[in-house]
Amino acid sequence: MTAPAVAGPAPAPGRPVLDRAKLGAARFRAAHEFPYFAAALFALTPVASETLPFATMAVDQRWRLYVDPGFLDAHPVEQIAAVLVHEVMHCVFDHGARAEALAAADYRLWNGCCDAAINRILSTQAGRSGTALSLPGSPVLPGDLGFDDDEADLAADVMYRALLLRLPAAQPPPVPQPKLDRRGDWDDPTANGADHEHDHDCGSGSHAQHRPWELGPAAGALAGLDAVEAELVRRRTANHIANAVGTTSELLARWAQGLLNPTVDWRRELTAAVRHGVATTLGQVAPTWTRPSRRNAVTRPILYPGMRRPIPSVAVVVDTSGSMSSDDLDQALTEVRAITARCGIRDRSTRVWACDADAVEVSFGRRLDEIELPGGGGTDMSVGIDAALRAPRARPDVVIVLTDGYTPWPATPPSVKVVIGVLVPASTQPISVPATPAWARTIVIPVDPKE
Repeated sequence: MTAPAVAGPAPAPGRPVLDRAKLGAARFRAAHEFPYFAAALFALTPVASETLPFATMAVDQRWRLYVDPGFLDAHPVEQIAAVLVHEVMHCVFDHGARAEALAAADYRLWNGCCDAAINRILSTQAGRSGTALSLPGSPVLPGDLGFDDDEADLAADVMYRALLLRLPAAQPPPVPQPKLDRRGDWDDPTANGADHEHDHDCGSGSHAQHRPWELGPAAGALAGLDAVEAELVRRRTANHIANAVGTTSELLARWAQGLLNPTVDWRRELTAAVRHGVATTLGQVAPTWTRPSRRNAVTRPILYPGMRRPIPSVAVVVDTSGSMSSDDLDQALTEVRAITARCGIRDRSTRVWACDADAVEVSFGRRLDEIELPGGGGTDMSVGIDAALRAPRARPDVVIVLTDGYTPWPATPPSVKVVIGVLVPASTQPISVPATPAWARTIVIPVDPKE
């Protein structure tokens, strides 16, 4: 197989020519060692550049890879491959966008934290050959930033915030970032008082700050990736990492899990589900003669009916079987009460059913935080749902079920919206949820057991 040619501007007379074959070989070596990064590596658009102030490589937010030709001449393929993986991880981890989200004013500090997080992965992650790729010189690691061994696996965002908290507001952060001379060697910034003109800078792909050597929004072969294309590559990479479980580091697996299964605040989910369920009832404004219209005082002898808006109601079915912790139920009920209040549903419009093998309505009309829950036997939430729907007076618009999920469910979908809140310990990783019916909205509710 022939290595792909490196896209870039034609070299000016007297300037070194980019060794495209060597760069292609390094990219193939990197993809061979870390196949889950292959799509990302070959999504990079290489750009030959002698304007880099540190004779190595850098990336921008459009996934363009800036390569100093002298760096390729001075280093073996293995080390070039390691730097390629380092730079592509800035793009894959979306460090530029994360810097913007953090409002990272000190881009050098942020770049150092990102480099430390990436180099930690490279130093601990063996490639397909069984050994880790070696970066040139002595790359910065979390320990160089003052983090202990038990903090070595922190994300760049966490390290950045921690360093800001450790430093006085007026003191510049003493980040021991590695620096490079014109040979592309990573020097120890604390050794012998070394004085370099430029700190290592991985480009806007690392910190979102446009650098002088970076291209503008060029068209054609040097356009790079737009935001949508970049996100597709990230997700493809995350899928490959997720499928390579057992062969990737915990840091990579954690990143892939976070991208493919982002954490959503369950309170927002439950609030949205309840509001959607009661929206129809809230919109059913109907005329009624039990309360004449206030306009009748000026429209006599013509009389008009008043308007009546039904009050939405919610049924909460609580699993009180022996497998459920009373502390967990207390936490969940407190949150549910706050959510229903935000949705405009009064306590007296919320009916609570305690359910194990049987269902019993408890304390109708009292505040939810005053309810004492009986139960403690077997588990069958279908009994509780059926009891809530068959109860006299107002039929619920939404049924909220709080359970650990280990229960039978109705064989046929109920006629109202059902939201299942599955309570799981917050410390459980990865979260495993029992199967729930497709006709219900399932929301995972992490709970913290009380001491």
